Amino acid sequence: MDEHPTERYEIPRLPAGDAGQAYLVVFTGGMFGLVHRLRPGETTIGRHPDADLYLRDEGVSRHHARVVCAPDGSAEVCDLGSTNGTFVNGRRIDRQALRDGDRIQIGPHALLQFCLRDSLEEQFQQQLFELATRDPLTGIANRRSFTQRFRDEFRYACRHGRPCSLILFDIDRFKAINDACGHAGGDAVLRQVAALVERLIRREDHFARYGGEEFVIVARDLTGEQALARAESLRRAVEQAEITHDGRAVPVTISLGVVTYTPGRFATPESMFEEADRCLYLAKQRGRNRVEGAVGATT
Repeated sequence: MDEHPTERYEIPRLPAGDAGQAYLVVFTGGMFGLVHRLRPGETTIGRHPDADLYLRDEGVSRHHARVVCAPDGSAEVCDLGSTNGTFVNGRRIDRQALRDGDRIQIGPHALLQFCLRDSLEEQFQQQLFELATRDPLTGIANRRSFTQRFRDEFRYACRHGRPCSLILFDIDRFKAINDACGHAGGDAVLRQVAALVERLIRREDHFARYGGEEFVIVARDLTGEQALARAESLRRAVEQAEITHDGRAVPVTISLGVVTYTPGRFATPESMFEEADRCLYLAKQRGRNRVEGAVGATT
């Protein structure tokens, strides 16, 4: 969008001695604590997956705002004609120069802070975020992050009458893999399966390790039929993947349970998760390496 073309104005420069690397720190939802480094040029902020800083919040417009940053860290934020507005330190703005510590509110709920930091501060903040939201073995989201994101997506689906799908899966006969390859081999399998699935899902999907060998994907606006097709493609991809440990191939398959929220279905996110877990159990009972789903319009 070109509501505020950058060539029409100059970014105010920082006073001598104040130059530093510029960052946006996210203080909202499952992204709490995320540090986004600002490069010289434009950074778009919004709910569209192609935004440079992608915020998963229903109050954020698809292309909500942009920050224009100079090489010395000086920056301005511009609203892009958003529905719910952009605010700096509580005041709604169209365009505003940013100073270290400024609070930027994107829509009614999403809160960012503009910071100038050195590299050690950035690393420390990023490590705190990773510890809070990432599984240390696989590098994907952890159970805590999933729980927050799933609640947000469930509320969004209920409020807007939109579909939301949950794909729950685990690795078949994982104990046998551990027994044959040792715990190091089991860890290697978990990492490789997680990396494969992460490459295959959409950017806007939320993929997490729920615990042990169990994983979960939350997919907004994915219908039941689409979710079943996605689950089947993941099942085939894992079955056909060349997963190895110590130079030896390790045959791996997964079983998947799929459930989709539609209007009038499921009163709570917990009940939806329980149904996905039941479908996963059914896939195990029926021979493993298969997909079972409950994606009808009513319970």
